[in-house]
Amino acid sequence: MFQQRQREIEDSYKGKISNLEVDRDTWANRYKNSLIRGAITSAAAEHEAFDSEQIVALLQTKIHIVEDNDNLIPKVKMTIKENGKEMERDLTVSEAVASMKDNTDKYGNLFKTTAKGGPGKEPSTNTEPAGPMDIVGMSHEDYIKNREKLLS
Repeated sequence: MFQQRQREIEDSYKGKISNLEVDRDTWANRYKNSLIRGAITSAAAEHEAFDSEQIVALLQTKIHIVEDNDNLIPKVKMTIKENGKEMERDLTVSEAVASMKDNTDKYGNLFKTTAKGGPGKEPSTNTEPAGPMDIVGMSHEDYIKNREKLLS
């Protein structure tokens, strides 16, 4: 009788411990996912991404958490070009998103830019804002200079 009661208590204890471990792991994963999504969303806004969810989808699987002085810091393993060589580095999320923004050939469609699109496949180096010119606020000299652009 005593041994049966002892087994019941041990089984109950093991079940409670197991439930606590599952709860602990669940909440730890939720916290890490929240930390990662928050860091990516913040970096996407900082670097003027059109849609932060696209950046989250691209980076979320590449992120790992690093502990630094009792702080959890999300880092991204990315391959970047340095001195003409491709190197894999651990970057902060903000550095990774900045690197993506600079790589216009691959990620240019994800970020706001002042470059105008045009024919051909070379990217524009034009820094004028896209959109129609303001004719009302334009001087006569500017109108004469830009007349062909305005009429086309």
